[in-house]
Amino acid sequence: MNIGERIINILIEKNIILTDFASLLGVYEEIIIEWKYGIKVPTLSQVVKISEYLNVSTDYLMKGERLNDVNIKCPLCGKKYILKIK
Repeated sequence: MNIGERIINILIEKNIILTDFASLLGVYEEIIIEWKYGIKVPTLSQVVKISEYLNVSTDYLMKGERLNDVNIKCPLCGKKYILKIK
């Protein structure tokens, strides 16, 4: 999942209208749709603004990792896991 898809998912979860969100960022709705499809990506300053508005970390927006997620690797098999801490 890319950054645009994560943004769209959060908007849906929080019932935020795309038009309102685009207006807040000072961009056209089409730009956000281009983020969703990976055509473009938001600038770093936009990522910071988006994270503050949506109340998520920049790490989550950019990498899909929540602050409380811990990546671990099994020393026996090498398989990677995400440990979710509440």
